[in-house]
Amino acid sequence: MISIVTSTFNSSKDIELFFEKIENQIKIINQQYEIIVVDDGSTDNTVEILKEYSAKNNQLKIIELSNNFGQIAAIFCGLEHSNGDQIFITDSDIEENEDNLVRFYNEYKRDTSYDMIYGVIVKRDGYSLKTKYLAKIFNNIIYIITNRKIDKDQSWTRIISKRLSKELLKFKEVESYPAGLFNLVGFKQKKLNINKKYKGYSSYSLLKKLKLGLNILTNFSSFPLIFICLFGLLVSAVSFLFILIIFFAKLFIGFSSGWASLIIFIGFIGGINILSIGVVGIYISRIFNQVKNRPQYIIKEKINFE
Repeated sequence: MISIVTSTFNSSKDIELFFEKIENQIKIINQQYEIIVVDDGSTDNTVEILKEYSAKNNQLKIIELSNNFGQIAAIFCGLEHSNGDQIFITDSDIEENEDNLVRFYNEYKRDTSYDMIYGVIVKRDGYSLKTKYLAKIFNNIIYIITNRKIDKDQSWTRIISKRLSKELLKFKEVESYPAGLFNLVGFKQKKLNINKKYKGYSSYSLLKKLKLGLNILTNFSSFPLIFICLFGLLVSAVSFLFILIIFFAKLFIGFSSGWASLIIFIGFIGGINILSIGVVGIYISRIFNQVKNRPQYIIKEKINFE
């Protein structure tokens, strides 16, 4: 049996088309299946639409979360409740190609020694050049800073084995980077190139994207801490050199630097101190959030689960 896991958040515009696409692909692979949809605290009528579909199809299982806990928590919730020997993870929007389930399933069955086949986006149809370049820059920075062999521009779309899913669920990070966690689990993995279409809008705000970037940096890299340490040494060396220049200039040519340069220098050092404290503070906040040991999600209702 194959489990299809996805999450929704205010997806009333797209969810019906998603079901249509998935059901067509299920007919092609001709396997026993279950579809697990985790609603991440939608405020529109997404849940009502899901309940209507679940009443017609017992294989459609709905989990309604009590609040908006984020896509990562929602997907992990779906994985915990899945029963399939293979689990296909996908987005519920209309940006995914219509044949992704068939492609990934066939690729998985072609060589069962792989525990995961994951999607890497090679083409983004409909995206502006600005968005494409910003995504490329972001992925390159993350790739360099995290210092891990993680393929850039990974999608949520992937098919994984049951045993990989069990090991993945042992990770209990509150704030994390999905592609990094999948990489840490290990096992034999393979990438599959996919295309992605742009539906014209995104539920990921700029703030959410910035938060994701911070999660990646602080959970999978100590680079910011190392950087501020090295930068502090550089500033100290430059400051010492600057002091020597002023001293010899005053001693031999009677040059006086004045208050302006002193104030600028003090302001610069102050800015560096504040930046350094801020970076350390981010790491401390991550530790603080983790040790509180709060649940990743809270379930409000489950439908079609035995």
